[in-house]
Amino acid sequence: MQIIVTVGPDNVTKCGLPFVAAMAAAEDGDTAEFFLTQEGTYMGSASHSDWDELQSPGLPPVSELFATVREHDALGDFVVCEPCTDARGIDADDLREFAYMGGPADLARQANENDTTVTF
Repeated sequence: MQIIVTVGPDNVTKCGLPFVAAMAAAEDGDTAEFFLTQEGTYMGSASHSDWDELQSPGLPPVSELFATVREHDALGDFVVCEPCTDARGIDADDLREFAYMGGPADLARQANENDTTVTF
């Protein structure tokens, strides 16, 4: 499953939803591939988003949702849009250890490789 993330930590209600989708994909035996763009790029940086503190109402924290994905060995790419990070002052050193910078070619490749794409 390709998961496009456009919401960031400033929207606590929505920022956990991509990780709920990833957890569901993992529990169903699918791989979750992320592409973070726009405000979603902040989710790719530990210095800009504390996943232990981010919790959509009625859901576990993002860190717990993501742990389920990792426990199922279901994490594919975790791409953070480089033009978007440039515009927000986020550099490669700010990214989480499993994340990397990418661009439109990565977005297109993921879409081509996955049967399902969801956007949050």
